[in-house]
Amino acid sequence: MKKILVLIAMVFAFASCEKLLMPKPPINSPKIVFEELWKAVDEGYIYFKQKGLNWDSVHAEFKPKFFDTMTDRQLYDTCKLLLSILKDPNIQLEAGFARYQYTDTTTYPKNFNYDLLVKNYWGNYEVTGPFIHTIIDSIGYVYYGSMEGQVKDEHLKILVERFKFEHDSLRGMVFDIRNNKGGGDMSNLFTFAERLGVDTSFKVTAILFKTLYKNGPEKDDITDPKAIYYEQGDKSKFLRKFILLTNRDTRGNAALLTSAAAGFSNVKIYGDFTGGGVSRIVGHELPNGWQVRFPASMFLTDDDKNIENGLEPNEKIDMKASDEAIGHDTILDEAIKEIMKI
Repeated sequence: MKKILVLIAMVFAFASCEKLLMPKPPINSPKIVFEELWKAVDEGYIYFKQKGLNWDSVHAEFKPKFFDTMTDRQLYDTCKLLLSILKDPNIQLEAGFARYQYTDTTTYPKNFNYDLLVKNYWGNYEVTGPFIHTIIDSIGYVYYGSMEGQVKDEHLKILVERFKFEHDSLRGMVFDIRNNKGGGDMSNLFTFAERLGVDTSFKVTAILFKTLYKNGPEKDDITDPKAIYYEQGDKSKFLRKFILLTNRDTRGNAALLTSAAAGFSNVKIYGDFTGGGVSRIVGHELPNGWQVRFPASMFLTDDDKNIENGLEPNEKIDMKASDEAIGHDTILDEAIKEIMKI
Protein backbone atom coordinates (compact mmCIF):
# COMPACT_ATOMS: atom_id res chain seq x y z
CA MET A 1 0.00 0.00 0.00
CA LYS A 2 2.84 2.32 0.88
CA LYS A 3 4.46 1.66 -2.54
CA ILE A 4 1.19 2.51 -4.30
CA LEU A 5 0.96 5.81 -2.42
CA VAL A 6 4.56 6.63 -3.31
CA LEU A 7 3.88 5.89 -6.99
CA ILE A 8 0.76 8.08 -6.94
CA ALA A 9 2.74 10.91 -5.31
CA MET A 10 5.46 10.55 -7.95
CA VAL A 11 2.86 10.71 -10.74
CA PHE A 12 1.43 13.95 -9.34
CA ALA A 13 4.92 15.33 -8.82
CA PHE A 14 5.91 14.60 -12.43
CA ALA A 15 2.62 16.07 -13.62
CA SER A 16 3.29 19.23 -11.64
CA CYS A 17 6.83 19.41 -13.00
CA GLU A 18 5.50 18.93 -16.52
CA LYS A 19 3.17 21.89 -16.04
CA LEU A 20 6.07 23.96 -14.74
CA LEU A 21 8.25 22.97 -17.68
CA MET A 22 5.58 23.50 -20.34
CA PRO A 23 6.46 26.64 -22.32
CA LYS A 24 4.30 29.67 -21.64
CA PRO A 25 2.99 31.63 -24.61
CA PRO A 26 5.76 34.06 -25.61
CA ILE A 27 5.06 37.70 -24.78
CA ASN A 28 6.29 38.64 -28.24
CA SER A 29 3.90 36.41 -30.14
CA PRO A 30 2.52 38.00 -33.32
CA LYS A 31 -0.94 38.32 -31.77
CA ILE A 32 0.45 40.20 -28.78
CA VAL A 33 2.64 42.38 -31.02
CA PHE A 34 -0.45 43.27 -33.06
CA GLU A 35 -2.46 44.21 -29.97
CA GLU A 36 0.38 46.35 -28.61
CA LEU A 37 0.94 48.06 -31.97
CA TRP A 38 -2.75 48.82 -32.42
CA LYS A 39 -3.06 50.10 -28.83
CA ALA A 40 0.04 52.31 -29.03
CA VAL A 41 -1.28 54.05 -32.13
CA ASP A 42 -4.83 54.14 -30.73
CA GLU A 43 -3.72 56.01 -27.61
CA GLY A 44 -0.93 58.17 -29.02
CA TYR A 45 -1.70 59.16 -32.64
CA ILE A 46 -3.08 62.69 -32.96
CA TYR A 47 -4.66 62.77 -36.43
CA PHE A 48 -7.58 60.32 -36.17
CA LYS A 49 -10.17 63.11 -36.40
CA GLN A 50 -8.47 64.63 -39.45
CA LYS A 51 -8.23 61.21 -41.11
CA GLY A 52 -11.90 60.36 -40.42
CA LEU A 53 -10.82 56.80 -39.65
CA ASN A 54 -12.50 54.32 -37.28
CA TRP A 55 -9.51 52.63 -35.64
CA ASP A 56 -11.73 50.11 -33.83
CA SER A 57 -12.98 48.86 -37.19
CA VAL A 58 -9.37 48.50 -38.32
CA HIS A 59 -8.72 46.33 -35.26
CA ALA A 60 -11.65 44.05 -36.13
CA GLU A 61 -10.46 43.79 -39.73
CA PHE A 62 -6.84 42.98 -38.94
CA LYS A 63 -7.07 40.79 -35.85
CA PRO A 64 -7.72 37.57 -37.88
CA LYS A 65 -4.65 38.31 -40.02
CA PHE A 66 -2.25 37.70 -37.11
CA PHE A 67 -1.40 34.17 -35.93
CA ASP A 68 1.33 32.72 -33.73
CA THR A 69 3.04 30.69 -36.46
CA MET A 70 3.79 33.77 -38.57
CA THR A 71 7.40 34.39 -39.56
CA ASP A 72 8.98 37.73 -38.70
CA ARG A 73 8.70 38.74 -42.33
CA GLN A 74 4.99 37.90 -42.44
CA LEU A 75 4.47 39.80 -39.19
CA TYR A 76 6.37 42.81 -40.51
CA ASP A 77 4.46 42.87 -43.79
CA THR A 78 1.10 42.66 -42.01
CA CYS A 79 2.05 45.41 -39.57
CA LYS A 80 3.06 47.54 -42.56
CA LEU A 81 -0.32 46.94 -44.14
CA LEU A 82 -2.03 47.96 -40.92
CA LEU A 83 -0.08 51.22 -40.61
CA SER A 84 -0.44 52.07 -44.29
CA ILE A 85 -4.17 52.63 -43.75
CA LEU A 86 -3.28 55.89 -41.99
CA LYS A 87 -1.48 57.17 -45.12
CA ASP A 88 0.90 59.21 -42.99
CA PRO A 89 4.57 59.66 -44.01
CA ASN A 90 5.38 60.53 -40.38
CA ILE A 91 4.72 56.94 -39.24
CA GLN A 92 7.64 54.51 -39.15
CA LEU A 93 8.06 50.87 -38.19
CA GLU A 94 11.62 49.77 -37.38
CA ALA A 95 12.09 46.00 -37.36
CA GLY A 96 15.88 45.72 -37.39
CA PHE A 97 15.98 43.91 -40.72
CA ALA A 98 13.75 46.50 -42.43
CA ARG A 99 12.13 49.88 -41.89
CA TYR A 100 8.71 50.95 -43.13
CA GLN A 101 7.61 54.50 -43.86
CA TYR A 102 4.53 55.41 -45.88
CA THR A 103 5.32 57.00 -49.23
CA ASP A 104 2.95 59.49 -50.81
CA THR A 105 2.94 58.45 -54.46
CA THR A 106 1.18 61.63 -55.60
CA THR A 107 3.27 63.29 -58.29
CA TYR A 108 3.98 66.97 -57.78
CA PRO A 109 6.06 69.35 -59.91
CA LYS A 110 9.59 69.65 -58.55
CA ASN A 111 9.54 73.42 -58.96
CA PHE A 112 13.25 73.65 -58.27
CA ASN A 113 16.45 73.27 -60.29
CA TYR A 114 19.60 73.83 -58.27
CA ASP A 115 21.99 73.61 -61.23
CA LEU A 116 19.94 76.14 -63.18
CA LEU A 117 20.17 78.62 -60.31
CA VAL A 118 23.93 78.17 -59.98
CA LYS A 119 24.47 78.63 -63.70
CA ASN A 120 22.04 81.42 -64.56
CA TYR A 121 21.16 83.37 -61.41
CA TRP A 122 23.64 83.18 -58.57
CA GLY A 123 26.72 84.52 -60.34
CA ASN A 124 29.49 85.41 -57.90
CA TYR A 125 27.51 84.41 -54.84
CA GLU A 126 28.74 84.55 -51.26
CA VAL A 127 28.20 82.07 -48.42
CA THR A 128 27.50 83.11 -44.84
CA GLY A 129 26.74 80.28 -42.42
CA PRO A 130 24.02 78.17 -44.06
CA PHE A 131 23.03 80.96 -46.49
CA ILE A 132 23.96 81.43 -50.13
CA HIS A 133 23.37 85.06 -51.10
CA THR A 134 23.78 87.35 -54.08
CA ILE A 135 22.18 90.30 -55.85
CA ILE A 136 19.94 89.71 -58.87
CA ASP A 137 18.66 92.72 -60.83
CA SER A 138 18.79 95.12 -57.86
CA ILE A 139 17.12 92.54 -55.62
CA GLY A 140 18.69 90.78 -52.66
CA TYR A 141 18.52 86.98 -52.96
CA VAL A 142 19.19 84.31 -50.32
CA TYR A 143 19.01 80.54 -50.70
CA TYR A 144 18.54 78.57 -47.47
CA GLY A 145 18.75 74.86 -48.26
CA SER A 146 18.76 73.15 -44.85
CA MET A 147 17.90 73.98 -41.26
CA GLU A 148 20.18 71.31 -39.78
CA GLY A 149 22.88 73.75 -38.72
CA GLN A 150 22.49 76.57 -36.23
CA VAL A 151 21.51 79.98 -37.53
CA LYS A 152 23.38 82.66 -35.63
CA ASP A 153 22.14 86.21 -35.41
CA GLU A 154 25.51 87.37 -36.72
CA HIS A 155 24.78 85.47 -39.97
CA LEU A 156 21.51 87.35 -40.44
CA LYS A 157 23.10 90.64 -39.43
CA ILE A 158 25.63 90.24 -42.25
CA LEU A 159 22.80 89.64 -44.74
CA VAL A 160 20.74 92.58 -43.51
CA GLU A 161 23.72 94.94 -43.63
CA ARG A 162 24.69 93.77 -47.11
CA PHE A 163 21.25 94.19 -48.61
CA LYS A 164 19.97 97.16 -46.64
CA PHE A 165 22.93 99.38 -45.94
CA GLU A 166 25.69 98.53 -48.42
CA HIS A 167 23.29 98.59 -51.38
CA ASP A 168 20.65 101.21 -50.63
CA SER A 169 19.30 100.98 -54.20
CA LEU A 170 17.97 97.44 -53.74
CA ARG A 171 14.23 97.12 -54.33
CA GLY A 172 13.41 94.12 -52.18
CA MET A 173 14.30 90.65 -51.01
CA VAL A 174 13.74 87.08 -52.26
CA PHE A 175 14.32 84.35 -49.68
CA ASP A 176 14.35 80.91 -51.30
CA ILE A 177 13.63 77.84 -49.12
CA ARG A 178 12.59 75.43 -51.85
CA ASN A 179 13.83 71.87 -51.20
CA ASN A 180 14.60 72.78 -47.58
CA LYS A 181 13.47 69.68 -45.70
CA GLY A 182 13.87 71.26 -42.30
CA GLY A 183 15.87 69.64 -39.53
CA GLY A 184 17.54 71.29 -36.58
CA ASP A 185 15.59 72.74 -33.70
CA MET A 186 13.10 75.56 -33.37
CA SER A 187 15.64 78.08 -32.13
CA ASN A 188 16.45 78.89 -35.77
CA LEU A 189 12.85 79.99 -36.31
CA PHE A 190 13.00 82.61 -33.58
CA THR A 191 16.43 83.85 -34.66
CA PHE A 192 15.06 84.30 -38.17
CA ALA A 193 11.81 85.95 -37.00
CA GLU A 194 13.81 88.70 -35.29
CA ARG A 195 14.82 89.98 -38.73
CA LEU A 196 11.37 89.83 -40.36
CA GLY A 197 8.77 92.58 -40.42
CA VAL A 198 9.52 96.25 -40.81
CA ASP A 199 11.56 98.74 -38.82
CA THR A 200 9.17 100.57 -36.51
CA SER A 201 9.10 102.12 -33.06
CA PHE A 202 5.75 100.44 -32.39
CA LYS A 203 5.55 97.09 -30.65
CA VAL A 204 4.38 94.50 -33.17
CA THR A 205 3.38 90.97 -32.16
CA ALA A 206 3.17 88.17 -34.75
CA ILE A 207 1.77 84.70 -34.13
CA LEU A 208 4.22 82.26 -35.70
CA PHE A 209 2.07 79.14 -35.28
CA LYS A 210 -0.01 77.24 -32.74
CA THR A 211 0.78 73.89 -31.12
CA LEU A 212 -1.41 71.05 -29.82
CA TYR A 213 -0.25 67.82 -28.15
CA LYS A 214 -1.75 64.48 -27.20
CA ASN A 215 -2.10 64.39 -23.42
CA GLY A 216 -4.05 61.18 -22.77
CA PRO A 217 -5.18 57.84 -24.26
CA GLU A 218 -8.58 58.94 -25.60
CA LYS A 219 -8.98 60.30 -29.12
CA ASP A 220 -10.04 63.72 -27.79
CA ASP A 221 -7.23 63.94 -25.22
CA ILE A 222 -5.54 66.82 -27.00
CA THR A 223 -4.39 70.10 -25.47
CA ASP A 224 -5.97 73.39 -26.44
CA PRO A 225 -4.01 75.28 -29.12
CA LYS A 226 -1.13 77.29 -27.68
CA ALA A 227 -0.01 80.28 -29.71
CA ILE A 228 3.72 80.67 -30.23
CA TYR A 229 4.32 84.34 -30.93
CA TYR A 230 7.11 86.81 -31.37
CA GLU A 231 7.25 90.39 -30.13
CA GLN A 232 9.20 92.48 -32.58
CA GLY A 233 12.43 93.86 -31.18
CA ASP A 234 14.73 96.66 -32.26
CA LYS A 235 17.04 94.64 -34.54
CA SER A 236 17.32 95.87 -38.12
CA LYS A 237 15.01 94.00 -40.46
CA PHE A 238 15.31 92.69 -43.99
CA LEU A 239 14.03 94.88 -46.80
CA ARG A 240 10.35 95.80 -46.59
CA LYS A 241 9.41 94.02 -49.83
CA PHE A 242 10.02 90.37 -48.93
CA ILE A 243 9.01 87.28 -50.93
CA LEU A 244 9.54 83.71 -49.69
CA LEU A 245 9.80 80.89 -52.28
CA THR A 246 8.45 77.43 -51.38
CA ASN A 247 7.68 74.07 -52.98
CA ARG A 248 6.41 70.64 -51.90
CA ASP A 249 9.85 69.78 -50.55
CA THR A 250 9.75 72.69 -48.13
CA ARG A 251 9.13 70.47 -45.13
CA GLY A 252 9.50 70.12 -41.37
CA ASN A 253 10.87 73.20 -39.64
CA ALA A 254 11.09 74.92 -43.03
CA ALA A 255 7.29 74.63 -43.30
CA LEU A 256 7.05 76.11 -39.79
CA LEU A 257 9.36 78.89 -40.96
CA THR A 258 6.89 79.56 -43.79
CA SER A 259 4.04 79.85 -41.29
CA ALA A 260 6.15 82.17 -39.14
CA ALA A 261 7.06 84.41 -42.08
CA ALA A 262 3.44 84.57 -43.26
CA GLY A 263 2.55 86.18 -39.93
CA PHE A 264 4.28 89.40 -41.03
CA SER A 265 2.23 91.74 -43.21
CA ASN A 266 5.10 92.63 -45.54
CA VAL A 267 5.85 88.99 -46.49
CA LYS A 268 4.39 87.15 -49.48
CA ILE A 269 4.78 83.45 -50.32
CA TYR A 270 5.39 82.44 -53.97
CA GLY A 271 5.64 78.98 -55.52
CA ASP A 272 3.88 75.77 -54.48
CA PHE A 273 2.28 74.46 -51.29
CA THR A 274 4.75 73.44 -48.60
CA GLY A 275 5.11 69.79 -47.57
CA GLY A 276 4.35 68.28 -44.17
CA GLY A 277 6.67 66.60 -41.70
CA VAL A 278 6.15 69.21 -39.00
CA SER A 279 4.66 66.97 -36.28
CA ARG A 280 6.75 65.95 -33.29
CA ILE A 281 7.26 62.19 -33.28
CA VAL A 282 7.02 59.80 -30.32
CA GLY A 283 8.31 56.22 -30.23
CA HIS A 284 6.96 53.03 -28.68
CA GLU A 285 8.81 49.73 -28.27
CA LEU A 286 6.79 46.63 -29.14
CA PRO A 287 7.13 43.36 -27.17
CA ASN A 288 9.43 41.85 -29.81
CA GLY A 289 11.83 44.80 -29.70
CA TRP A 290 10.55 46.56 -32.81
CA GLN A 291 9.91 50.30 -32.70
CA VAL A 292 6.88 52.19 -33.99
CA ARG A 293 6.97 55.98 -34.30
CA PHE A 294 4.06 58.30 -34.98
CA PRO A 295 3.06 61.98 -34.63
CA ALA A 296 1.70 63.09 -31.28
CA SER A 297 1.55 66.82 -31.93
CA MET A 298 -0.08 69.16 -34.40
CA PHE A 299 0.87 72.61 -35.67
CA LEU A 300 -1.64 75.17 -36.91
CA THR A 301 -1.32 78.54 -38.61
CA ASP A 302 -2.66 81.70 -37.01
CA ASP A 303 -5.98 81.08 -38.82
CA ASP A 304 -6.09 77.42 -37.71
CA LYS A 305 -4.98 75.70 -40.92
CA ASN A 306 -3.15 72.42 -40.33
CA ILE A 307 0.46 72.99 -41.42
CA GLU A 308 0.89 69.23 -41.92
CA ASN A 309 -1.46 69.49 -44.92
CA GLY A 310 0.75 72.10 -46.58
CA LEU A 311 0.57 75.90 -46.61
CA GLU A 312 -0.92 77.60 -49.63
CA PRO A 313 1.24 80.32 -51.18
CA ASN A 314 -0.08 83.80 -51.89
CA GLU A 315 0.79 83.19 -55.53
CA LYS A 316 0.63 79.57 -56.76
CA ILE A 317 3.27 79.28 -59.47
CA ASP A 318 4.82 76.21 -61.12
CA MET A 319 8.05 76.18 -63.07
CA LYS A 320 7.28 75.91 -66.77
CA ALA A 321 9.21 73.31 -68.76
CA SER A 322 9.53 75.82 -71.61
CA ASP A 323 11.13 78.36 -69.27
CA GLU A 324 13.42 75.78 -67.70
CA ALA A 325 14.57 74.65 -71.15
CA ILE A 326 15.97 78.12 -71.83
CA GLY A 327 17.50 78.51 -68.38
CA HIS A 328 14.74 80.37 -66.57
CA ASP A 329 13.20 79.72 -63.15
CA THR A 330 9.53 80.73 -63.53
CA ILE A 331 8.91 81.09 -59.80
CA LEU A 332 11.96 83.26 -59.15
CA ASP A 333 11.25 85.35 -62.26
CA GLU A 334 7.70 86.08 -61.08
CA ALA A 335 8.96 87.08 -57.64
CA ILE A 336 11.48 89.45 -59.22
CA LYS A 337 8.76 90.99 -61.41
CA GLU A 338 6.54 91.57 -58.38
CA ILE A 339 9.29 93.36 -56.46
CA MET A 340 10.27 95.46 -59.48
CA LYS A 341 6.71 96.85 -59.71
CA ILE A 342 7.40 99.17 -56.82
